[in-house]
Amino acid sequence: MDNNYSQYSSPMHLLSNVAFKKAILYNSNGNRSNLTGYKKFQSVNEYQKRFFPLLQNEYYRSIARDKKSFLYGLQDGESFPLKLKIITCELEDNGPFKINIESELEELDPKITKKSLWKYRHYSDYLIFKESSSYIGAIYMRNLDQLNDYYTSLAIFRKKDDDQHILVPNNIFKYFPVDILDSPFIYFQPFCPLSAYQTETDCLFLLQQCPYFDLILNPIEQLNQVQTSEFAQYVNEQRQYYIQNEVFKRHFNEEQLLAIKMALDYHQRFTLIKGPPGTGKTQTILGIISIMADLLVQKDKENEKQGGILVLAKSNSVVNDLVRKIQKNIEEQNSIIYCFNQKPDFLKVIRFGRPGLCESDIEENSLEILSQKQFFQQFTNKVSQIENKHITEEIQNMLKTKNLMDYKEFLLIYKTQITLISLLNFIDDLNRQCKKPKILNAYGKFYEELSQLLKTEKKIYEGIEQSQIQNCRVIVSTLNSCTKECLRSYFERVHFRMCIVDEAPTALEPSQLIPMVKYTNNSEDSVACPIVVSRESKDYGYNRSLFERLADGLNQSTVQLFSQYRQMENLAQITSQLFYDGKLINGIKNMQLPLWILQKVSNKKNRLFFSAPPNTESRDETSRKNDLECQAIIHLVKYLLQGLDIQEHKNPITVISCYAAQKKKFITKIVG
Repeated sequence: MDNNYSQYSSPMHLLSNVAFKKAILYNSNGNRSNLTGYKKFQSVNEYQKRFFPLLQNEYYRSIARDKKSFLYGLQDGESFPLKLKIITCELEDNGPFKINIESELEELDPKITKKSLWKYRHYSDYLIFKESSSYIGAIYMRNLDQLNDYYTSLAIFRKKDDDQHILVPNNIFKYFPVDILDSPFIYFQPFCPLSAYQTETDCLFLLQQCPYFDLILNPIEQLNQVQTSEFAQYVNEQRQYYIQNEVFKRHFNEEQLLAIKMALDYHQRFTLIKGPPGTGKTQTILGIISIMADLLVQKDKENEKQGGILVLAKSNSVVNDLVRKIQKNIEEQNSIIYCFNQKPDFLKVIRFGRPGLCESDIEENSLEILSQKQFFQQFTNKVSQIENKHITEEIQNMLKTKNLMDYKEFLLIYKTQITLISLLNFIDDLNRQCKKPKILNAYGKFYEELSQLLKTEKKIYEGIEQSQIQNCRVIVSTLNSCTKECLRSYFERVHFRMCIVDEAPTALEPSQLIPMVKYTNNSEDSVACPIVVSRESKDYGYNRSLFERLADGLNQSTVQLFSQYRQMENLAQITSQLFYDGKLINGIKNMQLPLWILQKVSNKKNRLFFSAPPNTESRDETSRKNDLECQAIIHLVKYLLQGLDIQEHKNPITVISCYAAQKKKFITKIVG
């Protein structure tokens, strides 16, 4: 590979895994190419050559896994993909194979019902796919010699105006039948939008736009030092006042106070805060925000700009948790942010990106939800016309016959307003109870026209967004969402004072480059990175995140937290011995369990490990579930809750699963 982005900008490299294959063949030292042992890089070119295969492989393995999983469901007759009409096929020299398509077909084989189509099993996902201009997925063609067998290939769906086509690798004929050229249709299964991959690829190949790319290539303390501005002096004075104040200090241990102090040292670009789960990294973030709060509303003397902080994480679940904790500390007396008996009314926190994954208790912090509520209120008459056009009396009667609520009832019950997100949530609820195409398609058309209204009046909507965000000082987003034009416009109007990346090593290095490449206008920025240990990509030696490389080279800029406040003492002993060389310290002595727990579980014997027998796990499309394990958890929960007045013990038990299918199974069983 050479440093020529145009060679690799095509997503076809992803589908054929070109970069990863080249990396495996690359043999400069007689070994497989990977990142093991790499702490620094001699040039941007070398950096890109090493990391682009990492990025390619992570995405390739993920979508290839989805392709294989869906194939199993197709063979078992559980779910069938979209059926698209083929118009023409083109094979260009050294280019992708292009399948031009015209429309979606619903003529079914006699044995296939519409209820088994992916479209009607996951209708909200289908609507999101229809809105997208580019989507990664897979094509499937039935093997006529073996009817329960399919030819399959990864593919990209693209749409612009009336042009729709599917791109597949140009070597497809090596494993596909030639009669694809004569076939009247093809099956396509969407997996995920292409945008996240494109964002990370762009940032990787635009690294030199970051003013401190040399520090990223070669993490040493000398390159981490930076001259500071007048604002840095204000930060230093504020920091000293807080850290010496007993009211503030009572919320932190000495390690956390040191981390806060170092993170607010504007003489260094990066501060790295290391610590196992439960050692107070989020607590430390709140401390940093508390000290910065007054300074964010302090106007610049020259251009009257104020300031903002960008808090980032890889996942939406972490973003939700951060927003919730920041908002709680803004509102509650004696909290970290509200610690001097003076409520910071000026400090507003906004959640940005993927509003469909915003949890209900923090909807009022979601920029998109707030903006859509205001937008659709301005177009009430138009919205009513669209709704009446599609949700006809016939559709309403069909809902009543099936004892299903309509969208208006949904809004009343959940005390919310018309937004694209609430409509999608309603469609999700409806879809769980009903697979009837006529009903789903009616609400689908309603959604599509509302979405089109928002696009048609885009300038009005963007104005609403900017009015909602202009008084906010803390923006929380995922790494991939933070590149959107809305946020970039906001930070053009205010000083970008700090970026905090929470749980940094759970994201691979190309993801962590996003804020550094996209937000580079202010040389006084500081980056604080509270983290947990990452174990991603270890199979191929790609087990080093940017945080870990920085931590190796920036010892003086790194703080280690070892006092944990989450686990009970006997559980913490296991964690400490297995993962942290016995260094983990218990921050809370004699942890007090609630009385209702002590009545059921011994304080000395509270470790229970249940190993499900083999062959009890099953697939649910791209996820997994275990009925036996689910039943065991339900028995345990019921035992703990037996005899309790649930109204007095709201949310007393948390059950965590890494599989969506298992979560869905548990909820269905426990509610049922």
